Amino acid sequence: MKTVKRHFSAEITVKRSRFIADIFFVENEEDVKNRVKEIKNKYYDAKHHCYAYVLKDGFKTNDDGEPHGTAGKPILEPLIKNDMVNVLIVVTRYFGGVLLGTGGLSRAYSDSAAAVLNISDIKDYSFCTVYKVCRPYDDYAKHKSALQSFGGIISNENFAETVTAQITVKEENKEQFERKYNDFCNGNAKLEKICEKFCVF
Repeated sequence: MKTVKRHFSAEITVKRSRFIADIFFVENEEDVKNRVKEIKNKYYDAKHHCYAYVLKDGFKTNDDGEPHGTAGKPILEPLIKNDMVNVLIVVTRYFGGVLLGTGGLSRAYSDSAAAVLNISDIKDYSFCTVYKVCRPYDDYAKHKSALQSFGGIISNENFAETVTAQITVKEENKEQFERKYNDFCNGNAKLEKICEKFCVF
């Protein structure tokens, strides 16, 4: 799966109508509600704020007054095609005085969503296991290098009486990672499992 972590915006013009697409990372429907409200406040003089979003448990679309199926669904399609999750795209339309027809509207909304996706910083979004390791100062550097070479991502390093750190590993690499680290330590060091969660890479 893929996601975005930062807000991006893109604009296209179709027969004098402006289509402004904004993309956001969202974790739940409350996030969606707040982001849509934010866009409506920003572009308060626009008539249509159509959107689509994908969460881990499903997706929804909203045509916001456009003919049924001409806005929300075309915005959703690039998200599904690109295997996106926890992502919201809102497309604001300023009418330019020329009717586009249902086909033209659908293409414009789809092109708007694709335009903002094309400039977004898309990241891998994977289910992961997070571990904690605790090592003496004198061999932490060696263990850190090994953990990274086995596919672990190091974070939250704390240098106190001993060194503790968190290691994040993608689910598909978990068994191989644990086996390699166990072999490296000859079974004399243990990883403490903290949690499992979705992570952005």
